[in-house]
Amino acid sequence: MSKYLIVADDFTGANDTGVQLKRKGKATYVTFQKNIEAPQGGSLVVDTESRNGSEEEAVSLIGEALGHISLETYDFVMKKIDSTLRGNIAAEVKAVDDLYGSDLVLVAAALPSLGRVTIAGRQYLNGLPILETEHARDPIKPVLEDNLVTLLAAVYEEPVSSISLEEIRRGSFDFSHARVVVCDSETDEDMRTLVKKATSLEAKVLYVGTAALADHLCELESPAKPALGLIASLNSVTASQVRYAQKAGVASVVLPISEILSEKKRLDSYVSQAITILKEGKDLLVVSSGVLDSASYESSISRGAGQGYSHEEISRQTRSLMSEVGKALIDEVEISGVVVTGGDTAMGLMESLSVQMTEILTEIAIGIPLTRLVGGPHAGMNVITKAGGFGKSDAILFALRHLKSNLQ
Repeated sequence: MSKYLIVADDFTGANDTGVQLKRKGKATYVTFQKNIEAPQGGSLVVDTESRNGSEEEAVSLIGEALGHISLETYDFVMKKIDSTLRGNIAAEVKAVDDLYGSDLVLVAAALPSLGRVTIAGRQYLNGLPILETEHARDPIKPVLEDNLVTLLAAVYEEPVSSISLEEIRRGSFDFSHARVVVCDSETDEDMRTLVKKATSLEAKVLYVGTAALADHLCELESPAKPALGLIASLNSVTASQVRYAQKAGVASVVLPISEILSEKKRLDSYVSQAITILKEGKDLLVVSSGVLDSASYESSISRGAGQGYSHEEISRQTRSLMSEVGKALIDEVEISGVVVTGGDTAMGLMESLSVQMTEILTEIAIGIPLTRLVGGPHAGMNVITKAGGFGKSDAILFALRHLKSNLQ
């Protein structure tokens, strides 16, 4: 198992990045002492506590912390930076780079699941450039520059290049134009593309970024099975959670219930699409169309009434369709587990999978339990159930991530 050395500038950042390694089963240690190596075989996160000091102090602290650590003994070396660009980022990146002797400095500072993205080299938080946020008004250490190319160019006496979103998504990029490269990223898929290309190089790479970068490095090395979500609750809270997950890059297949029930569209085409996505290793939400579009739900009721179906019968048929799709996907693709919203949908899935009972394992968030199936052909599979109105905006995204974690 590969060893990681991560250099962070504060304790919370050291922990939120180090836990990404632990999620993949790596023994991970955080130290704030000087020149301490991890126990044999372990990965190490070094906290230099240098965020709020001067650039000169930060460089000195990095030298003291890493001076007697053999960086060459680690398979991956990463400089963790704050996703809102607080701290002495440029000076610290260059200090670690000088000590490591990198062939390539790859900067990917996005944290898409929390709304921190890099576009045209500039860092954004929930749609706003960092210089237009509260971080530019911090009384202790305000952010003075939110363009990463400009920021790094101020300390490097060599070109700092950039790779755009368009290049990443076309796959038409390489790292040959400069040794120090700032990479745009708006989604986790963008980051996966970058990491895959960088790790294929025969080069000593210094990775610079956030917890998301550490997560994708580990995921590429030890890929987890994809997680599946079956989402049919009509609660507006669930709708916002689905949109949050979609914005973070989670794939979705929306089932047009009304058209399927009226046989204007075939269910098997949506099942085939979903299987393809899961077999690519991507997490997937299968969403009833009424979740995101109330007009679609009303259409289902109206068309059902025209065919002699009651409101309750439409609900039963929706439950049956969601269960049928869920069973087909679980039978066909090996997954890490399922997130189900809505009691009817969850119960329908249990019946379709011939589950005898479930074992409650833990609560991953208030009112959101992780369970394990007992009995039936899929005994042992983990399932997270969520009432429609429960959870914060990131609840579904968090549940998908939890299913793929070794921290269960």
